[in-house]
This record gives sequence, structure tokens and C-alpha cells, in this order.
Amino acid sequence: MLIQPPPAGRDSPALAALADLLPGVAPPDLWAALRPLSRAVVRDAYERHRARLVAEAGPRVDCLNRVFVSPAVPVGNPLNASGGACIALVVSPGYEGLLDPMLASLARYGGCPDVRRLVVCVDDEAGECRRVADRHGATVLPARTIARRCAAIKGALYSLARLWPVDAEHFLFLEPDMLIAGDLSDVFTALSVLHERQFLVARSHRPPAQRLPALDSPHDMAGVLTVDYYADPTDQARLTGEPDPPFFLFMNGGFVGASRSALLALDAEIEAMEPWATAWIEARPEIFWREEFVLSLAIARLRGVVEAAPICNALSYVHALDVRLGEGPARISHAGRPVRIVHFPGRERPLYAEVRALLGV
Repeated sequence: MLIQPPPAGRDSPALAALADLLPGVAPPDLWAALRPLSRAVVRDAYERHRARLVAEAGPRVDCLNRVFVSPAVPVGNPLNASGGACIALVVSPGYEGLLDPMLASLARYGGCPDVRRLVVCVDDEAGECRRVADRHGATVLPARTIARRCAAIKGALYSLARLWPVDAEHFLFLEPDMLIAGDLSDVFTALSVLHERQFLVARSHRPPAQRLPALDSPHDMAGVLTVDYYADPTDQARLTGEPDPPFFLFMNGGFVGASRSALLALDAEIEAMEPWATAWIEARPEIFWREEFVLSLAIARLRGVVEAAPICNALSYVHALDVRLGEGPARISHAGRPVRIVHFPGRERPLYAEVRALLGV
């Protein structure tokens, strides 16, 4: 089902505020140019622009200031169908070829037919993503970018509980470059027992082919910032204006589960980093995964990290996968355990064709 698309012509409040404060400065240079400015002055400029947009159109912008969504929801909207849980993804043109087998594998192997599937389709004017979602019975939530389209459009997911009237208590965010290989019912059982501000998340790993230096631990924030995000170790303090959080996990943003209350807290925590988060992401557009650090930092500041087992987000370039012919969803395993989700991030996606053929999707 298609929710009415939002109007065109909206601007990112973060970029509009930065343009006022730093006229003529190009987006990649905003982060450096912000350094001497008072946090109070910067935040005040941002809040004025955001308040203006809210007054004109309602609170329709995600926490990362990337997309604008429509408030229009039809009568009998399936978002309000039955409470419970939902699985949500965000896609943009060019990813419909991954979305199709992902949703097919979810239906065949996910073991959760009653869990609603939501697909946020960004800039989908040609309707290719919507047609794929419709074919698999997913509800389509249209959005338009109000800033450069990049991985930060996932802000639409982090703000989903605020932006759309989704009557669900538990949310699982996945990505189209995944294939579901096993029953996900245990994941939703785990989500149901989390505390109200906890998040079920997956650890990230460096691709071995990159030959990057080893981290002291996945909690080494300075090492992660320097090596994985090509940033300065002090950038965290500039993003938040506060010291490092007491616990940090280097997260992969492809697998995030939380309750409604946790998501609302996450939305507010990320939005509180604006417009610095936008400037930091724009400073290195080629490091397209920078939004993952913002997500990891926000969850760390909420003290909400609960790490999922690798079988929930088995990374094709890291985890040794045993792919065998056989019956049932346990045909793909890692360390002797059946894998639930195989994730194929990046451009090369090793084993994707083999796993897809094996699953028959």
C-alpha cells in the first residue's frame, strides 16, 4: 500500500542553518569551519530553521536531516493494524534488485508471517522500489531527500516511530543487502525482554582485505574514529559537546532492534547532535558509512547496547560461513550454529550469488 508522497521543495534545516552561519562554505568544508563557533549560536540557528519547517509542514524531517515524509495516512492504514512488531528497511533507486530477494527470503525463511514489513522508499519517482515492495505485501512509506542522498537516509528508520503512526511496540531494522536464512522468531523474543532504552545490535568488523590495523577492542572509540571513519579522535566531543560515553561498541548498522520507547529516545539523541552530525557526514562524502558512527555514539550515550550473536548478522566478508546443500533453513552455518541473516555489505558482496541460489530466491 502506498502512503501519499511528500511535497517537493523542502530543505534540510541543518544545511540551511549552516549556510546562514557560514555563507559560501562548501559542504565538505563545513565541519572544519564550525570549530570556532559557539555551540549555543550554532544550535540556536539550527533550531530556528527546524521550527520554521515544523510550523509550515509539521515534524516531518528525520533526525539526520536527510528526508522529508508526508503526514498523510489513509483510513484503514495497515500501520495501525495490530500492534506487535514490524521489520523495516529503507531503499532508494538502484537497490530494488537487492530488495526483491531480501523480501522473498524473509517470507520463505523468516518464520514471522504476522510481523509487518515496512519499506521506506526514498526518491522513488519511477516506482521501481514500490513495485517490489507491493509484490511482497510490504507497506510502502515514501520519502524525499532534502540533502545529498547517501547512507544517512537511514535516519528515516531511526525516526520511524515519530514520523509515521506505526502502531508497533518492537522494531527490527534490516537492510536490502541481506538474505534471511533462518527463523527470526527468537530475535523478536529477545526484543520483547529488553529494557525500555536497550538496543539489540550487531558488532562491526573490518574487512580483512583492507589490511587495517587491529583494534585494541571493538570499544576503542578513538581507534574506530581514526581508522574506520578517517576522522579525528576528538570528533566525538565536537558532535555531542560532552566527554566520551562510558561504553562504546563499534556497530554495524544493518541490524538494529528496539522498542518504541527506545527508538523515540534514539531519535532525540541523534537529533541533538545536529547540525554537527550533518557537517561531519558531509566532510567526507566518500566515507559513506559515517552515519553508523553517529548511530553507535547515540546508542552508547543512551547506555543501551545489547550485542546480538554473529548468526543474526553474519558478515560475508568476515564470518566463516559453511554453505551446504540440504533441507531447511539451517543449511548456512557459522561456528556450527545455523545462521539467521547473511549480510553482504559493500560493492563486491562475496558469496551473494551462491547463497541466493541456495535459498532459491
